Amino acid sequence: QAKLRSNAIELRFLEADLKGKGDEESQLARQRISELERQVAEAEALIEEEQSVHKATCEFLQNRIDALNKQNEETQERHKRMKDEMERKISAATQDREAAERELEEEKELYEKAKAAYD
Repeated sequence: QAKLRSNAIELRFLEADLKGKGDEESQLARQRISELERQVAEAEALIEEEQSVHKATCEFLQNRIDALNKQNEETQERHKRMKDEMERKISAATQDREAAERELEEEKELYEKAKAAYD
């Protein structure tokens, strides 16, 4: 009986020891889970921040692209107007030169006739 009592006491001790170790392991697991949950929350917050920054960057870049496209269109229109104006000026200058050459040729012919008549 003493042996049985000793075994019972030892069994209770071992059960209490196992329960303590189980509680300790449970507490460590809860701490680890809590730490992992904190890390997940931090990662989700970083992801949300990165998505927000990405969205703002995309909006900024799209606005910049739109502004540059508009500026490019305005520049092309201005250059076309300038080119058309220069072509008009060149055409007018060419016509003026051709008219002056004709007038000069006519005056040269008149001069030659007058000179021939004088001689």
